[in-house]
Amino acid sequence: MKIRILTVGKPDDRNYKTLREMYLKRIQHYVPVETDFIRPEKITSLSVNQILNAEAERLLNKLDTKHYNIVLDKTGETFSSESFAGFFEHQLNFGQKNMTFIIGGALGLSPKIIQAAHKKISFSQMTFAHDLALIILLEQIYRAHTIIRGEKYHK
Repeated sequence: MKIRILTVGKPDDRNYKTLREMYLKRIQHYVPVETDFIRPEKITSLSVNQILNAEAERLLNKLDTKHYNIVLDKTGETFSSESFAGFFEHQLNFGQKNMTFIIGGALGLSPKIIQAAHKKISFSQMTFAHDLALIILLEQIYRAHTIIRGEKYHK
């Protein structure tokens, strides 16, 4: 399995960067993982739809239709850490070799991207900064793999 994470906007805070690198290194122990950052559209005189559509085009150019594509959206399915690990294990056992997680920018994701996804997941009904959402996702991916392997990280 290979995991790819597409994010609109690149975290520029060094604290987020340190956490991102730490979790990426930990996850690499289990599966290859990469992050790819899409340039956000500048919020200027454009409408919300124009901004989301421009970002959607950039994301669609990066999406691989052979991957199992998952968007983070507050209306998505919620998981406990154990059920998220079960979801990963199911994907591993039933042939999903590549997964792509998609995190929107300041205005979220275009309906085009949400419709192109195979699954929507949610960490909460709250909205998180995309920098923080990325860290939460990485930590939960790492936690899922430790749960699957019966390691001590998850308590």
